[in-house]
Parts: sequence; C-alpha cells; structure tokens
Amino acid sequence: MYRIADREPAALAELYRLQVRPIFGHVRARIDDIDAAATITRAAFVEMWRLAPARRQLYDARSWLLRIADRRIGEHLRSQAWPATLGAGYDEHMRLESDALIRLGPSDDSDRRGDSAVGCSRVVLPRDGRVG
Repeated sequence: MYRIADREPAALAELYRLQVRPIFGHVRARIDDIDAAATITRAAFVEMWRLAPARRQLYDARSWLLRIADRRIGEHLRSQAWPATLGAGYDEHMRLESDALIRLGPSDDSDRRGDSAVGCSRVVLPRDGRVG
C-alpha cells in the first residue's frame, strides 16, 4: 500500500494482477451482468488508486477493494431498481398524493384552522374540505 500511496504504477499493476480475479469473482457472484461486473471491478481499483495517499497505513488491500466493490455493487443495483419512466405524469402523481392526504382527514393534533398534520408537513385544507 505504501508504494501505491506513493503513486508507483508498477505496484498497482502487481496488486491488480494478484487481486483482480478474487475481486471480479466477488462482484460477479452478486451481479448477473458480466460487463457491469467488469466495470465495477475496474472502478474499485481506480477508486483505490485515487484514495490510496489518504489510506497509507492500510494493510489489507483486498478487504478495502471488496468494500469499495460492495459499495459500487449497491449503487449499481439501486440504479437498476428504478423504473425508466413514471407510469403517471407529475400532475397525476401530485393529484393522487393530495387525494391520499385528504382521505386521511384531520389527525389528533389538528388545530382550529382546519389543518391536517401529516408526518412532518402540514396541509391546509379549506373549511368545506374541497381542494383546488
């Protein structure tokens, strides 16, 4: 790690040669996409190279690479979990949210103005209960 922290490319090349297979195997066991696994593996080594001067005293490079890879795996999986587009537009989404809030009605801590407390925010409703 000292040599990598001192920016010796030969040290990084040696570490890469020794650790790329176990790191890639770890990532590949968690992700079905081989291209994404290769990208995450490379990104772990790049991040290690970038952060090495601050981690000069680190002794176990493999566990650090695995932690970096696990963080990148999580980012990858979260990015895959989001739908490409919403099923409803923003206006429709807001209408559904406001309808849901109205259906909740006033909570126990509502005050005399007709406010309905929902979580940390407050929704002000007209006295007749209609929105809009």
